[in-house]
Amino acid sequence: MPGIEVCRYRNTIRDPHERFDFDGYQRLDADMKRELGEVGWWFDTASLIPEQTADQVLREAHRRALVG
Repeated sequence: MPGIEVCRYRNTIRDPHERFDFDGYQRLDADMKRELGEVGWWFDTASLIPEQTADQVLREAHRRALVG
C-alpha cells in the first residue's frame, strides 16, 4: 500500500504502453481501506524497490500472512 502519490508517480515512469489513465485514486484508496482494511497484511512499499518488497515478504510472511 504505497499511497496515492506513489501510485501516480509509478504510473508516470512506466513504459508508455504499460501506463493507464486513472483518476479515481482517492475513492479506490478509501474503498480498499474500508472493505479490506482488516484483511491481509498491508505495508507501505513507497520507499522500497521491488527486490526490497520481495525480501520483506519472504522475511515476514511466516508470521504476518497467516491463513485462517
